[in-house]
Amino acid sequence: MSRYPIYPSTIGICALVSLTLWSSGARADLHNKSDTATVFAPVGFLGSASNRAAGIGAELTLDTNLRVPGWGVGLLAQYERLSDRTNRLTGGGQLLFYFMGVELGIAHCNALSASDTALHLAPFVSAYGVLSAALRFDLPMFHSGPAPPTVEVGLAVTLKFPIPINGHMP
Repeated sequence: MSRYPIYPSTIGICALVSLTLWSSGARADLHNKSDTATVFAPVGFLGSASNRAAGIGAELTLDTNLRVPGWGVGLLAQYERLSDRTNRLTGGGQLLFYFMGVELGIAHCNALSASDTALHLAPFVSAYGVLSAALRFDLPMFHSGPAPPTVEVGLAVTLKFPIPINGHMP
């Protein structure tokens, strides 16, 4: 068995959803030029590498701009299958400022012999909400297992396709 198991069904589902969204004409221009709030849901692929393991998965965010130019807020959900056969789930919020932002939330990793719950902090840069790169820090809060908990530091990259929620893209 491969050291980095990737499940074909997960890749197939992500590819099908991405192609459907891409062909529907979803635009990546997320700058709001009106005074109404724009709500959109970028969804797509997530890949990461850290001092713990490498991973592949999916990310969904729900973002809206604020009425202050350049600022926005959002919610995020991530799922990853890591190379050490661990599942990683993350949920939290985002603060956005033009092409950069920060994620703050809770990450939980579970394996057969241990589980970790950590505070997730990830500053990131983004190109129109489609392509982003984050420096991820997971600070352990709760741990069960034989090995001592460690701070996880890694790089995460996403490729997402924005879906307009309130009927239009700005």
